[in-house]
Amino acid sequence: MIAKANRRGVDTRALEKKIPFEVDYPSALKTRLSKMGQKERIAFLIRNILTLRPTWEREYDAQALADEGAAAVPAIVATLTEIHGEIKRNGFTRKGGAVHLLMAALRCIGDNRALPILQMFEEQPGVFYRDYDPNKGKPNHFIRGSAQAAIRDIKEGRHYCVALFY
Repeated sequence: MIAKANRRGVDTRALEKKIPFEVDYPSALKTRLSKMGQKERIAFLIRNILTLRPTWEREYDAQALADEGAAAVPAIVATLTEIHGEIKRNGFTRKGGAVHLLMAALRCIGDNRALPILQMFEEQPGVFYRDYDPNKGKPNHFIRGSAQAAIRDIKEGRHYCVALFY
């Protein structure tokens, strides 16, 4: 209700102060996003996924990102390309959970423009949290599996919500 009022231009700050949104993250997120333009929403959600602690709230962020549809694909692809470059340079990244959520959002959207970056992660998924040493560790099969599932669903035209991937 507050999100609809915000979209119509109604000032809801006084009402928002009376409602304890901190206990209901989805409502608070919807209200906050309703005050932003589309590009700002996409950037905000990607920043949340990349920088905040990997809690259940990040799944809501990923679903909201997927709800932005095809407009979010270029930003998600650019972010995944940057992370893939980090893996190639350093041999590892600490953003494995974020990679999975961004892939889940792409899987929900189902846009073919995402296939090249997903195939890059399928072929070279990298190692997360430590340097890769063939004698000590192996590539992250969780991310490879996420990429394979996203590729399959995009090619077959299937769409799911993010929560179904857990």
